[in-house]
Amino acid sequence: MWQITPGEGWLASLFGNRLTLPVTRFFYDRYVLFAWNRLKEHW
Repeated sequence: MWQITPGEGWLASLFGNRLTLPVTRFFYDRYVLFAWNRLKEHW
């Protein structure tokens, strides 16, 4: 999504490269999805 958003391509290259992708996926799965589901009261 960041690659096609004007001015946000640098975020795609920063968070989507081979070195940081496992870390960003772990963070997203553990914290962002958890917080979103808690906020929406799915859990």
